[in-house]
Amino acid sequence: MYTTRKIHGGFIGSLVLVAAIVLFVFHTKPMQTRIGELQAQADALQKSIQTLKGENADQTATGGLSEVEQKDLLGAIPAKMEQDVIINDLNKIAKSSNVDFSALMFSVDTSGTLGVVNVSAGFQGTNANIVDFLKKIETNGRKFTLKDTSFSQTETGEGLPLVNLNVTLQAFFRK
Repeated sequence: MYTTRKIHGGFIGSLVLVAAIVLFVFHTKPMQTRIGELQAQADALQKSIQTLKGENADQTATGGLSEVEQKDLLGAIPAKMEQDVIINDLNKIAKSSNVDFSALMFSVDTSGTLGVVNVSAGFQGTNANIVDFLKKIETNGRKFTLKDTSFSQTETGEGLPLVNLNVTLQAFFRK
C-alpha cells in the first residue's frame, strides 16, 4: 500500500546550501558591478591628474604661484632664520590670545629649497583662548604652518578647565 520515504538530512542540507549560494551570487552581483564602476572612475581621475601634472610642469619651479603671490610669499619668508623674531612672534600671539607660553625647542632643516625651522612649543589657556591662539597662528604674516598638535585638559584649583596645547610649527626662511 502506502510506503513512506524518509528524507535524509544530507539532502535537505545540500538544498539549503545551493539556495544560499544562489542567493549570495545574486546579492553580490550589483556590488561587483558598482565596484567596477568606481574603479573605472578612479582610473579616469588618475589619468586626468597625470595630464594636469604634465601641463603644469613648467609651474613647478615657481610652485604654480603668480608673480604677486611670489612677492607676498618672499616678503613673509625672511632671508635668514631670525630665531629671535620667531620667538617674539609666538610670544605676541600668545599674549594677545591670553595664552601662557611654557616651553620652546627649535630644530632646523636646510635640505629643501627653503630652510625650515621646526618649533616645538607648549601653551596653556582656556578652550576659547587656545582656539583664538590657533586662529592667529594660521593668519600670522610669518606663514607658520602647523605640523603637529596635541591637547590635554586639566583643572585649576578653582575648578577652571585649562587646556595644555603642544604644537610643532614650521617657519620658513630663504637659504
